[in-house]
Amino acid sequence: SPHRRTAENRVYELSTASGQLTDYEAFITANPTSPHINEAWRKLFALAAEDLRPETLADFMLTYPDYPFMEELKADMDLLSRRLFPAKKGGLWGFIDRQGREAVAFRYQQVAEFSEGLAATQLNGRWGFIDKRGKLAIATDFDEADMFRNGLAIVARAEKFGAINARGEAVVPIRYDELLDFENGLAAFSSDGQFGYVDARGQEVLPTKFDDAWTFTEGLAAVERDGLMGYINTKGDLAVPFKFEEVEAFKDSVARVVIGSTIGLIDRNGNFIIPCQYDRIGPFSEGLAPVLLDERIGFVNRQGKEIISPKFDGRADDLVKMQMFKGRTMARKKKLFGIIDTLGNEVQPFRYEHIDPIRDERYAAKLKGKFGFINANGIEVIPFRFEDTKGFHNGFAAVKEGGLWGYINDAGETVIAPQFSSATDFEHGTAIVGRDGFLGIIATNGEQLLPLVMDDIVRTADGSLVLLKKMGKMAYYDSSAKKYLWSEEGF
Repeated sequence: SPHRRTAENRVYELSTASGQLTDYEAFITANPTSPHINEAWRKLFALAAEDLRPETLADFMLTYPDYPFMEELKADMDLLSRRLFPAKKGGLWGFIDRQGREAVAFRYQQVAEFSEGLAATQLNGRWGFIDKRGKLAIATDFDEADMFRNGLAIVARAEKFGAINARGEAVVPIRYDELLDFENGLAAFSSDGQFGYVDARGQEVLPTKFDDAWTFTEGLAAVERDGLMGYINTKGDLAVPFKFEEVEAFKDSVARVVIGSTIGLIDRNGNFIIPCQYDRIGPFSEGLAPVLLDERIGFVNRQGKEIISPKFDGRADDLVKMQMFKGRTMARKKKLFGIIDTLGNEVQPFRYEHIDPIRDERYAAKLKGKFGFINANGIEVIPFRFEDTKGFHNGFAAVKEGGLWGYINDAGETVIAPQFSSATDFEHGTAIVGRDGFLGIIATNGEQLLPLVMDDIVRTADGSLVLLKKMGKMAYYDSSAKKYLWSEEGF
């Protein structure tokens, strides 16, 4: 029939009218010979793999093994899995790969890290997004641009905020005074001084009726009205009444709340686990949390029972340090430190001038003006002979003797003589050390991998790779291969 193509066009148009994923799935199954079959597959892919993360693409490949562009998809996965690093050349930014090769041309005024396959880049004062081929994926049309998270990126234009998807579509209109990150499918926004919530499709699902609002965690979000705070669920129902001066986000189904000047803990229904009766409550570890009352520290369990009454001396910043490890933690009485168990019994007498939080199952302790190390049971394992220490990490400890830093191993033997004005922990077999205001890198055997001439050294998420800065220039160094990966001209 001469009308066949017209009919096929109409079938495709009607079958996919709503633009839903299920429409394209049904069309592909029912019309395998349609001239629109490839277009339908492309649309289905765009809907099913919107965030372009490698794990999302892997799921797509398992779910749709008949996808006709599988080789192209595999190539995209390889590309997305590549780690690219921001680099500068001639005052302009681009990206290099793990071999130090130019992966994206140096042509941008500013760049951000890649996230979900895209990176925000600034060109001629405007922000857009590129893919890992360096191809412009989203036009440079924004005053500000954040990285992609869960398939969306927050962008701004004319001091108004919205969110776009990986195709550059404004799924949340750019009209809000403020827009927070999406969690549990919702994001808080502000308009004319009031806060509400919008979903990932741009629908204002919770109206602007709050004076302030925070991000959802564990299905609940803190909100404020008339100077008091409570929590709502994702339906907008008030889960916890407005009765607190301050609140924190829920973590492990509990949240800290403040009434007056005292802190307590509530569950997800707003019931008090611990009444508001303490000055501070620290984080839980091994089922116990330190609490502070009138500069005395005790411990409570997750049911709110006071296991150790507040009888040890301390301040608010001590709560983070007093974490239980294998049923032990450090504590202080007056000016002396000791070690206690989960019932508050002394494991090691209160005779130390200082004890640091445990690291690598050892406490760094100070006795008669010198630091040494004791284990979790309070037994001395390395004598007290150091002026200072950063504690053990990965089998080594930075220690200070004669005003300089060096390193010992877990047997207490000096493996790198004290010679540095600053020293970090060993990570991936290297440590950053300083002398006379400059930094360098050493290996665990003391070998100087980089001379102490750097202004700044920052480890990247790649672990063994470090970013170097010197005299306004930058370079990348691969400490595992012991070679420069890439350096800016004039570095």
